[in-house]
Amino acid sequence: MVELHRELTHLGIACAIPDGVLRFSPHWPNALDEWEQVLLSTDEALARVRKG
Repeated sequence: MVELHRELTHLGIACAIPDGVLRFSPHWPNALDEWEQVLLSTDEALARVRKG
């Protein structure tokens, strides 16, 4: 989970893992209309983590 958080942060996606669960804040600082990019970046981050 830490690796995924690191990759998402590197891609400019605001998220946190305060209790071991990846959490997004769609209202701040991500705008609601940015969710498509969030999903694309999540796919990219997952691919990077899996690649190692």
